[in-house]
Amino acid sequence: MPYGNTPWQRTINLPTSGRFVEENHYVTQSDKFDNQVAWPKMITENIQQHLQRSFLLYQSFDPKMTFEELYSKKWNKEWTPEEGGHFGQGSVGEVQRSELTPEDEMWFMCMMWASESKPKRGTKFLLTANNKSVVVIAGYETGPSSKDHIGGITREVHAWLGTNPNSLIKVGLLKNQEQKTGPVVCK
Repeated sequence: MPYGNTPWQRTINLPTSGRFVEENHYVTQSDKFDNQVAWPKMITENIQQHLQRSFLLYQSFDPKMTFEELYSKKWNKEWTPEEGGHFGQGSVGEVQRSELTPEDEMWFMCMMWASESKPKRGTKFLLTANNKSVVVIAGYETGPSSKDHIGGITREVHAWLGTNPNSLIKVGLLKNQEQKTGPVVCK
């Protein structure tokens, strides 16, 4: 993968630990836009409705969290950049609009998958840090291209784990793929 002008490659065997950037938001099957178009035309178009829905879902796990605390940064209030597609779109194209639910989008992970190792859409992984665990969904996005980070996760995942992009987070493929996304208690 390119990093600046220098190609690079790495192999990661799971489970492992690494740092995760904070991803912007991805369009779900519940998001609606002006003129019934499938994707936002601007990086903030109708993001407030998306954030309110995500916040209410998040509060069911952490009732003390406030909206301002959860989405305190400017980029927390934007769709993922268009990068050759549409704002809010991952690397799988139009199918994301029909498959990605609001409940799964907030517990979302991406990594810099090689084409032959990208997981099937909806594959679940377990992330753990600070004695907390969360089931995340993957397979909808590839990235980031940073050598310093092994993947990207949503603001909600970082908030739940009490982490930031400099924190080490353990990641592994979830054995029980039927488990719902979101916080879990591991024994």
